[in-house]
Amino acid sequence: MSAIQPGWHDPDTRHIMKFTFYDHWTWQEYELSHQAAYQMMGEVQHPVVIIHFPTSPVAMKVAKGNGIAVIRSLLQRAPKNLVGVYVVNNTGFVKVLGNIFSTMITGMGSEVRFVETFEMALALAHKRLTAAVEKQQA
Repeated sequence: MSAIQPGWHDPDTRHIMKFTFYDHWTWQEYELSHQAAYQMMGEVQHPVVIIHFPTSPVAMKVAKGNGIAVIRSLLQRAPKNLVGVYVVNNTGFVKVLGNIFSTMITGMGSEVRFVETFEMALALAHKRLTAAVEKQQA
């Protein structure tokens, strides 16, 4: 089993794609999990957000290797209906990386935020989804 498992947090409505990080993970697992999630996200036409949720301090640690190339590639292939990414992680290094990638993805019409709890991520996700749906209907 991969250390990263993507799946719908809300299987009935399919608005929130949750990536659960269980243990030490690799950039290959990160890329493969996102590829699988992108396929699932492509099956719906409405706005979708992603929440990255580590289940332990070990899962919060950034994997070794060149993650920048992986993230850049994934951002370029992100589904058009992706409107936000929320990362539950309060470590300093991850926040620094996040600020770099926030700038990259914001230009694509999505937002990236780093929060301390899953509940905070859910609240931001619901707010972003509501705004995206209202924008579509206008």
